[in-house]
Amino acid sequence: MEKQPEEEGAPEPSDFAGAGEAGGPPQVAGAQEARSEDRMSLLLRLRTQTKQQLLEYKSMVDTNEEKTPEQIMQDKQIEAYVIFLNFICGLY
Repeated sequence: MEKQPEEEGAPEPSDFAGAGEAGGPPQVAGAQEARSEDRMSLLLRLRTQTKQQLLEYKSMVDTNEEKTPEQIMQDKQIEAYVIFLNFICGLY
């Protein structure tokens, strides 16, 4: 199968220099790029927040070293759930 060029259809920043020239309004491409950047920054914020929550949870778990097997299983399930959420968000 032939490989398509990766940047086909993706406007270059230099394409936006002439807003009045033929080729369509640059605002559309700029808005799409801004939304993409917004999504990425949201994912990065969520990643940081989730990591912080996991660290807080782990430190809380460490303070309660003596636990029953049921408590240990519950802790493992919570940790697995947090990792699963990170995976779903594409953070791992």
